Amino acid sequence: MIKALQPKLATSIISPTAGSVVGSKAQPRLLVVLSSRVQAETALLENPSDPSDPRKLQIYREVFEKFINEFKTYEPLLSEIKCVYDATIRAQKARIAELEPYQAKADIMKYEAAQEIAEYRAEAVKSMDELRVENYKLETENAAFQAEITRLEKHINVLADEVRTKDAMGTSEADLKKRVHHLQEQLEYAEVGFNEEIAKRDKEIEELRLVLAKKSDETAIAANEISRLKEIISTMVPLAEFEKEVGKQDELAKKNLKAEKEIQSLVIRMHLSFA
Repeated sequence: MIKALQPKLATSIISPTAGSVVGSKAQPRLLVVLSSRVQAETALLENPSDPSDPRKLQIYREVFEKFINEFKTYEPLLSEIKCVYDATIRAQKARIAELEPYQAKADIMKYEAAQEIAEYRAEAVKSMDELRVENYKLETENAAFQAEITRLEKHINVLADEVRTKDAMGTSEADLKKRVHHLQEQLEYAEVGFNEEIAKRDKEIEELRLVLAKKSDETAIAANEISRLKEIISTMVPLAEFEKEVGKQDELAKKNLKAEKEIQSLVIRMHLSFA
């Protein structure tokens, strides 16, 4: 008897014109009742349009349960669908709860990586500035040495002319040779000093290159660490945020690489200036 009445009950609930059921002329009574309940209860929420509010999900869960109860014929299937959705939501919440500590750790690691890259870049810029100052100083000293050598060469030429003139006039050859020898010694002394200064500068440049190589190794280690962090973070954070962070890290890496190339170019120019 109950089973025989179920189709009539479902029909009376769904149909807006069935029997004496009170409902809207355009909508079934059950739809009107459930919609009114949803509107009334969501209106009590602080932000009804917020999809992350668990209270809103609970309102729809209760409405769906009432809808299931009205259709006994489909209740097993609809209940199973609801259970699957509820289980999926619980699993997602558990997964999110598990990932929250990793998310915090990932944020810290991203911040530390960004700080390290900024420090490496600042050190690279500082080293480049120091190399520029040192290069300018070396160029100035080199110009001074070259000017002194040119002056001594001119003076030797003048003395040579004097020697030839005095030889023609019968001047003592030994005295002239002594003066020329003295000037040659001065020239050799100047050249030795210049070569020693160049050797000193070469040593300083080599030390700077070693420092640069060390910084490059540290930068490579940091880059590898960042790549490892990218792999970890890509499984923990939303894709859009991950891609945004990847873009930032790539930009910082490009700037650091540019600074290294500028330093290497500066070192090459310094060597060429002494060639």
